[in-house]
Parts: sequence; structure tokens; C-alpha cells
Amino acid sequence: DIFDYRSGTDLAVTPENRSPFSGGKRVLVEGLLSEAQAWQLARVFYGIAVVCGLLIVIYRDWRVLPLALLGLALAWFYHAGPLKLSYRGYGEIAVALCYGPLIASGTYLVQTGEVTGDLFLTSLALGLMVAGFLWINEFPDYLADKSCGKRNLVVRMGTNRAKYAFVSLLLASLSLLPVVGLRYPEARGVLWGLVALPPALFAGYRVVRDPRDTAKLIPAQAATLLAILALAVGAGLGYLWA
Repeated sequence: DIFDYRSGTDLAVTPENRSPFSGGKRVLVEGLLSEAQAWQLARVFYGIAVVCGLLIVIYRDWRVLPLALLGLALAWFYHAGPLKLSYRGYGEIAVALCYGPLIASGTYLVQTGEVTGDLFLTSLALGLMVAGFLWINEFPDYLADKSCGKRNLVVRMGTNRAKYAFVSLLLASLSLLPVVGLRYPEARGVLWGLVALPPALFAGYRVVRDPRDTAKLIPAQAATLLAILALAVGAGLGYLWA
């Protein structure tokens, strides 16, 4: 919020391009918090995260430390300098890694003492789908991001190419589940994650048709979020059952 506010990106989003899923949190834009209060909240929650991570490293499994440090770095440098990943076209990759393999692998490691290939691929599928949600949310913000130098991949590619890349991203996510089922028969329960296919196809269809019409994109944004939940619940329960 702080960095997007300072860059002007959140301020540049016009009312007609705001949606329930994009356009920034707007807590600073609307004066709900001051910058000082936002910084204080950030410090508190980063501090809690670091303490929790250290306790896990000390009392559970030290091998999670590299994953924790990478996650912490990606979280900070997603917006902050000098890397500013989200402003240079690397934010989508960071999100795919953090919300898929990093979280799942770390969680699995501290509970089982290992990270398996089927777990990694399944979590990568989820990470790619979450990155897809970020991707579709960049369409309504396209003009604001472009005007303020936030060169995410949608800005870099342009909406006409980015809409097909969005569809490819969702299909790549879901295609990993059959790969897991074929390569690791004992984990074929993850195929239940394919219940995410209908909302994903709907989202892709709407984005390809109207990539610049925010009102028409809102149902597609909701469908992408539903696809994330469906994939997570379906593959998760299937994985547990397997």
C-alpha cells in the first residue's frame, strides 16, 4: 500500500476502473490509515512472522530456514527497493513461488521432514493459479500502472497479448495435475483439483473478449478466485485421501 501510494499508482486508478478485487486496498488513498500507521502495522506483522519462523527453525526443522528467508525477501522486495519486483515484471513470478511451492513445501517439510516431487508440482499448480489472479487484477489497473511506471507483465506485454498469456497461465496450472497423477500414481487424488477447470475457462473467455472493460472483468476476477479455491480444496482433499 505504501509503495503503490507513493508511486501514484493507487491514486491514478479511476472510479470506473475500480473493482472489488483490484485497484489497491485504498486505505491510504481514502485516509483510513496514515503512512505512519501503515508502517507500524507492517513492522508488527513482519516481526510476528520472524518470531514464528525462528521458533519453527529452532524447535522443529532448521532446513526450513532458506525457504523462510526467501519468502521474507520476496515479500519485502515485491514492492520495496532496490528490486521492486512488481514494478519490473517479476512480481507474478514471486507470487507464483510464494503462494505455491514456498508455503506448501515449508509446511510439508516441518510436518514430514521431506519435500516430495508430487507435493512440489501440485503446489506449483496452485501458485500459478494464484499468479493468474494477480494477472487478471492487473487489467483494470493497466492505465494507472502504465502511467506511473509500474511495468508489470500486463503493462509490458500490452492487454492484447497479456489476455492470451492469462489463459495460458491458467491452463498451465491445471495441466500440472494430470502430470502429477501420471508420474505419481499414489498421488492421483490431486486430479480432483480439476474441478477448477469450469471457472478457469469462464475467466479466460471473459478476459479474451473484454480485457479493457472493468465491469465485464469483475465476474472473471471472481471466477479466477473461485478457481483458486476449487483447485486448493479439490487437490488438497484428494492429496490427503491418496
